[in-house]
Amino acid sequence: MPETYRVACIGCSRMGSWFDDLLRERSTGDMGPWANEWIPGAMAPVCQAIDRVELVACCDLDRELAERMQQRWDIPAAYTDYLEMIHEERPDIVAIVTSYGSTHAALAAGVAETGLVKGIYCEKPIATSMAEADRIVAACREHGVAYSCSHVARWNERYLQVEAWLRAGIIGEVCAITCSGMGTLLHLGTHQTDALAGFAGDVDPEWASGIVDVPSDLPQVAWPTMDPVGGGYILMTNGVHLLMEGASPGPRTYQISGSEGKIQIWNDLHDLQLWTRDQKGGQALVPGPILSPPTERSFAVTQMAELVQVLDDGGRPSCDEVRAARALEMALGLHLSHQQGGARVSFPLDDRVFGVDTK
Repeated sequence: MPETYRVACIGCSRMGSWFDDLLRERSTGDMGPWANEWIPGAMAPVCQAIDRVELVACCDLDRELAERMQQRWDIPAAYTDYLEMIHEERPDIVAIVTSYGSTHAALAAGVAETGLVKGIYCEKPIATSMAEADRIVAACREHGVAYSCSHVARWNERYLQVEAWLRAGIIGEVCAITCSGMGTLLHLGTHQTDALAGFAGDVDPEWASGIVDVPSDLPQVAWPTMDPVGGGYILMTNGVHLLMEGASPGPRTYQISGSEGKIQIWNDLHDLQLWTRDQKGGQALVPGPILSPPTERSFAVTQMAELVQVLDDGGRPSCDEVRAARALEMALGLHLSHQQGGARVSFPLDDRVFGVDTK
């Protein structure tokens, strides 16, 4: 294994260079316990926070943006053509942190298909359509590329605590999971569909019935340009029921209902509470303390560090291309059901071309 992995970054604006600045500007005073979770979050400072990676090049279609990022973070090279960058720099890892989902799709597939890189770190969603996602999955499989998608719940200490409770069977058999405040179905909602699938045991969906908040006078052909808020109902192949609503604002709230208890999760996976059966044998559930296990480093740093470990030792990233594609497919299934008046849509989706772009 190399002592240091060479990283090249595609996308030199928010998630490449100045996302951390934005977070600090939006905060009022001390960011408190939230700071460690999100900062560093932009790729340049993320790479500086990890000893085993070196950011050797950045790329953006806007040369001024690329050169600005290069100068700010002392990056050796800047490009406007990502393929030229890959062939010239031979990076081990390519980070794709562009804004639109459609660019994630084209770039991830193009990067993997060069056969020259070992790993891809990519912003969510993986793509805008299942045809695009299928291409990425196939390219990563063919060329042995480790792909990691930024559905950040997978690196959240509270998510991991919930997973541990579920594995231990503390609430018995999981029956149903609800999520309120889904948000826009791709930009925000794929975070939720990925987390829900994980809580359900990382199995595939069986069918979906969706409702999407689209103006009644908006032609269906215009839907893919707006990434609307939505929700619905999904049955997983293991019988777990998922209920999602997008009518209420965030932060996201989850409830996992089991045969012997419940887990409640508030504030975008920040606060947890376990409810279990009364020890006296009654039907009442007794609440445990509210827990907020701390995060020692940011989600982005943990994600990149995990990708390095996968390249060292093998295995799969926590949110690989298959899980990221499933999260997308669940969201698109809600869209396609809504187009049919909420009728059940079966998975895998027959329509692999329908897509919804997001920024």
